[in-house]
This record gives sequence, structure tokens and C-alpha cells, in this order.
Amino acid sequence: NFEKLRQWAKNNNIDAEGNSNLIQNPKLVTMLETEVQKICSGLAQYEQVKKIAILKRDFSIEKGEVTPTMKVRRRAVEKLYASVIEKLYSEDV
Repeated sequence: NFEKLRQWAKNNNIDAEGNSNLIQNPKLVTMLETEVQKICSGLAQYEQVKKIAILKRDFSIEKGEVTPTMKVRRRAVEKLYASVIEKLYSEDV
């Protein structure tokens, strides 16, 4: 939710102009990774999220990434973001 991310950035004196600038900020990335780790802390090690990718925009119906009922179309997302997914798996943990 970019609106909430911008508010967090503003509260932490971080430049929130443009989604690209926002998602590349190391403090924001660290905050999101920490939040994901907190949420996953009760899960078994193999169930926990290891890496995340922050995209420049939300999924949309127009781009075919979600259905009209807002369900993710996994195959479409995998195809559109194949390079991002490949990068996640190719980086060292």
C-alpha cells in the first residue's frame, strides 16, 4: 500500500516522491523485511518467507495480474515478473 508507505517515509524523514525512489530506500526495505519476519516468526523454518521483492506498482485488473474479484493470477504474475523472480532465486541468502 503505497499510501501507507509514503506516510511511514514521511514520518521517518525519507523522500517519498515517486514509487521508484521509495522502494529503493534501504530503510524502507529493512522495515518491510523486518515486518515480514515478525509475521512469519510462528511458522516453521521451511514455511517462512526468505526474500521479498518490492514492486513499483500494485497488481491491476487492467494488466491481467488480478481477477475482478482481486484474486492473483499467478501464471500472469510469474510471466510478467519472471526476471524479478529469477533475481530473487539467484541471489545468495
